Amino acid sequence: MVDKVEQLSPRREKFCQLYTSNDRELFGNGVQSYIEAYSPDTSKPNWYKTACACSSRMLSNVNVIEKINELLVQQGFNDENVEKQHLFLLNQHDDKGIKMRAVDSYYKLKGKNAPDKVDLSTLGKSINYNDEQARKIAGRIIGRKAIAGTSS
Repeated sequence: MVDKVEQLSPRREKFCQLYTSNDRELFGNGVQSYIEAYSPDTSKPNWYKTACACSSRMLSNVNVIEKINELLVQQGFNDENVEKQHLFLLNQHDDKGIKMRAVDSYYKLKGKNAPDKVDLSTLGKSINYNDEQARKIAGRIIGRKAIAGTSS
């Protein structure tokens, strides 16, 4: 049996390629991708509105959506790559706010609750981790500690 995605016309295939390309003007822009792929006659009245309607129809076509999803997975929009990016955020030391959000998302992903307290024994303090204000302060303190630790 032939896969539906393989049955796209060359122009639809090009539309999908452009829609998922690294070009900032085209990525995720259905109208611009449609204009590039189909080269509509710009001398006709309402050509742009027609391109808008056609791109909208394209993006509601099951075969086109399947192809777009396939291309995105090939480009790294998949569990493995997201996990690697998440691991990078967890292990980075530049932005503690991002690091704390990555830790929070890890706990949510695993269906666990974050620890009630973060032990800052090196600073002689203990704070309630679930208190949003305390978490922000902890991020600042941990950040200063990390910076101070690297300079000595």
